[in-house]
Amino acid sequence: MRPLLFLLLLGLAGCVNIGQGTTPSRHYLIPSLADKSLQALQRPATTPSLSLAPVTLAGYLDRPQLVRRRGNRLEMAPFDRWGEPLDEQVRRVIGENLDRLLSGLQWKQRDSDYRLAIDLQRLDAASGQARLQLSWLLEDRSGKLLAQGSFDKREPLTDDSAETLVARYGSLLEMFSRDLARQLAQRHFQPE
Repeated sequence: MRPLLFLLLLGLAGCVNIGQGTTPSRHYLIPSLADKSLQALQRPATTPSLSLAPVTLAGYLDRPQLVRRRGNRLEMAPFDRWGEPLDEQVRRVIGENLDRLLSGLQWKQRDSDYRLAIDLQRLDAASGQARLQLSWLLEDRSGKLLAQGSFDKREPLTDDSAETLVARYGSLLEMFSRDLARQLAQRHFQPE
């Protein structure tokens, strides 16, 4: 009995962290134009609507940690985490951005005239740069393909902090949103 009790106490002692606190996790949200106090545009009720399909992520991005690249190696930041799932966060940020940029289309969560689908291939940092790479397509209500494109940009990082990295992700998503808004405005989409 005594050897068993000794082993149990020894096992419990290994779980005790004396004199050292654990590092708390930090949670981040990518900033959008809504965070810059830009108001959503007011549109007539007859304005065509746009919704964003759930964002698809490259497998390595589907995790709670921020990801960095070191050559071909991926590093997950153990204490730097997303404040919401990355696919939902990217969808929300792009939606908030487009709601402030598009005057010819109104943003809706669902049941819209047009549907935007995004496939996020890269959102990471490597060699002192943050990178956003994605492809997109626009369909009408019936599923007919109307437009498609891709986006691949990098932004320099001034330091190695997670705060800077997340801010750059916000800048990259804003660049994409502005680019997409210009392309959609040039196409003059109207409901059928």
